[in-house]
This record gives sequence, structure tokens and C-alpha cells, in this order.
Amino acid sequence: MKYHRGYYENNAEQWRTSDLGRKYGLTLQEYDRLVDAADGRCAICRQEPAPGKRLVVDHDHGTGVVRGLLCQNCNVMIGMAQDNPSTLARAIAYLHAGARETDPGDPQKHATARPGA
Repeated sequence: MKYHRGYYENNAEQWRTSDLGRKYGLTLQEYDRLVDAADGRCAICRQEPAPGKRLVVDHDHGTGVVRGLLCQNCNVMIGMAQDNPSTLARAIAYLHAGARETDPGDPQKHATARPGA
């Protein structure tokens, strides 16, 4: 395993280029154009990647079509939701309901509060 780690560290750019091509059919130049088009920010949260990290290529697992670039957190989030828009929509509704419950200035608070809360 030590050999493989050393090989990867010494050939990181070549490995990355090969990985982009093999997984997504992208060249490094195409990836860089996607980064530029996204202004270097995640398509979901609009944040730049953490220091030392890159935006990851998001793709439709059924078709293989590249959707865009995401930060690690957003990529994991949609992956955990199994790329299901209905699951994510329910998560959004859940978060909005919770925000009303915790916002003392929200007139809807009492209408959505749980008994005993």
C-alpha cells in the first residue's frame, strides 16, 4: 500500500486527469471550464470549496450525464438522499417547519408548535 500511496502522490495530476476521463468523460481542461463557469463555487450552497479541496463532479447515476460541480458537503447531502428530489423537498419542508418553531418572531410559530413544546 505504501508504494501505491507514493505513486499517487508523485503522479497526482496524471491520476486526476485519468480519473476525470474514466468516471465522467471529462478532460482536465473541461473540468477547469466548469469551475470557471461556476465562478469556483458549489452549484447548491454557492460556497467555495474548503482549503485544499476541489469541487467534485456531480452526475446522474442513471445516465452518467454531468450535472455540475458541488462541494463535498452538498455532494454527500444529495447522495444520502439518493438523488431523490422528493426526499430533498421533504427535507426542505421539515427545515422550514423547524425554523418557524424556533423563531419567536414568526406568527406561524404557535400554529405549528408541538404539544408540550
